Amino acid sequence: MFKWLGIYLFFGLVMFQLNAFEIKMSETEKRGAYQIIKTMGDYNIVGLLLRQRELRRLGKMIDHVPPIYFLAYVFSDPVLKSSMRRIRENYFKWTTFIDGLSPKMDEMARSGALYQELPYFADFLRINYDNLYERCRQHDWEEFVRQLM
Repeated sequence: MFKWLGIYLFFGLVMFQLNAFEIKMSETEKRGAYQIIKTMGDYNIVGLLLRQRELRRLGKMIDHVPPIYFLAYVFSDPVLKSSMRRIRENYFKWTTFIDGLSPKMDEMARSGALYQELPYFADFLRINYDNLYERCRQHDWEEFVRQLM
């Protein structure tokens, strides 16, 4: 009996490992993403212009991070999720964010990597997979991000 229990536990752990979504970002990249989104949410346009050099530096630091991991990090943190809601309320901030994200999402979708990660991403954030998949298929990244809020 204990032998079977061990086998079930082993396969359960293996299946969990295969299906778990992991945010593939270093701590430095996470700090950079945190600072960017928090700053964009907290400051008005003038304040952002005054911090433009720092934001560009931080952006270069995380530019190589696949957007699905960036979004998973942002929307799994309650503070950053709140900042994203404030960003969405400002047309300039929102369009700047979406315009920066869209080409990277397009690239990830074209490569097929987005569709491989999407079920695990949706499960990780507890978001409806079918809605996200439809937004990906249409390359409607603005609505994709809205679904995460």
